[in-house]
Amino acid sequence: MRFGKLTAIRYSGRSTPSRGRYWLCRCDCGNYREVPTGRLTAKNGRIQACEACAKTVLSRIGKDASTKISNVRKERLHSVWNEMKQRCNNPNSPGFKYYGGRGIMVCEEWRNSYVAFKEWAVLTGYREGLTIERTDVNGNYSPDNCKWITMRSQNVNRRCTRYIEYEGKKIPIAKMVYELGLVYNTVMHYLRAYKE
Repeated sequence: MRFGKLTAIRYSGRSTPSRGRYWLCRCDCGNYREVPTGRLTAKNGRIQACEACAKTVLSRIGKDASTKISNVRKERLHSVWNEMKQRCNNPNSPGFKYYGGRGIMVCEEWRNSYVAFKEWAVLTGYREGLTIERTDVNGNYSPDNCKWITMRSQNVNRRCTRYIEYEGKKIPIAKMVYELGLVYNTVMHYLRAYKE
């Protein structure tokens, strides 16, 4: 089974009364690490990478004494995290009816820890310009249901996206316009005229 960057290979033969069984895990970078069952499966405090990769991630997310909360709040990723929680938890949020109002929630791990969310984001390829998307649009915001995509792809995947049949396939108009190098407004003008 995979847990972040780790793949559990086998029971290591080690066990303790407090931690239980330990599993030998291989990281995507090739390193190995022994991890107790609880630290692989816990909702909070999960281990998802070898020690070397974890240190790299932690240095990138600034988890040290010099990090100031005010600086964290200026990060775009912090805004992504906060907006995600708002649309799921705050009835006054403009997007609540499409998310929290439909029963969509943020998993406990992310809801309670920006650091956990940011660590997942860094490990899964987050960079400026990408936006978070749920694989199952009716599912929750969680590590196993989210990925990073471009804003263009996000706009194409919206529930209000308009489609057209082109060469026997139903595709989003915005995608067709982009791939054929056309002007969106011009295409929409001709489509409206054709309907009339």
